[in-house]
Amino acid sequence: QTVREAMREATIAITGLEPREEQLDVAVAIYHNRDVVLIAGTGRGKTLAFVMPCFLDKKITVIIVSPLNALEDNQAQCFQEWGLKATAVVVTSPKNLLSPNCLRPVLTKLAFAQHAKIIVDKAHCICLWGPKFRPCWGRLGEIQSLVPFWVPFLLATATATPSMITE
Repeated sequence: QTVREAMREATIAITGLEPREEQLDVAVAIYHNRDVVLIAGTGRGKTLAFVMPCFLDKKITVIIVSPLNALEDNQAQCFQEWGLKATAVVVTSPKNLLSPNCLRPVLTKLAFAQHAKIIVDKAHCICLWGPKFRPCWGRLGEIQSLVPFWVPFLLATATATPSMITE
């Protein structure tokens, strides 16, 4: 059985949802520690794709960087319904992720990094908010220098333009 088939079966068993092919593409890539840029419309199941690797490997920790508290609450409710522990999926803000008094020290731990996947949801906010309105969004690139090279990053958005992707 391939990882893709196992992930599909686990997702159905845990969530009752049949994952779409593009969700499986993204989830398998993240599972294999590949960086991904995901552009999919609102309601297309980006959140499910983020956490599907957790259904196969209980050691995986997915950190979702999110700009909106309401979105974080909605995602947390889904994760609870799917039986994912708070240690499997951490939803946080860029500020908390980069803070030396919050999550930043965790990122530098090898034991954590061995199983980490980092998701930046609403990634277009890096370009829109970064420099002035929300400086922490502009500093998200620092995360790559804190974690080992094999930790994958997934940038997810419904509204990125081609120039934003290049940036």
